[in-house]
Amino acid sequence: MPYVIAGRQVQVDAEPRNLNGPIFVPLKPVMQAMGGRADWDDASNSVTASFNGRTARVFENTPAVNVDGQQHTMSVPPFIDQGHTWVPIEFFQAAFGTIATYDGNSNTLNA
Repeated sequence: MPYVIAGRQVQVDAEPRNLNGPIFVPLKPVMQAMGGRADWDDASNSVTASFNGRTARVFENTPAVNVDGQQHTMSVPPFIDQGHTWVPIEFFQAAFGTIATYDGNSNTLNA
């Protein structure tokens, strides 16, 4: 699928989703492509993502994200579908200071 991360094209098994405005991406494969990690926690029903020394925790259907102990609020909440936790691309800016953009003409995510 069309993802460009750190200047290189990578394959991710799920395309970005445009849900009437917000663009969502599958968190774990995008984090892995960025060189980070994302792990599901059954006990809290959340995902903990780590990248560049920062850690963020997201919960399904909750727009709040905890980044290194500080609360940030996204415009829309993550959701779970087809075995992935989907986050809005604004998550990467809020959590890691990484700007992600989406090109609708080429259906490409740049991070």
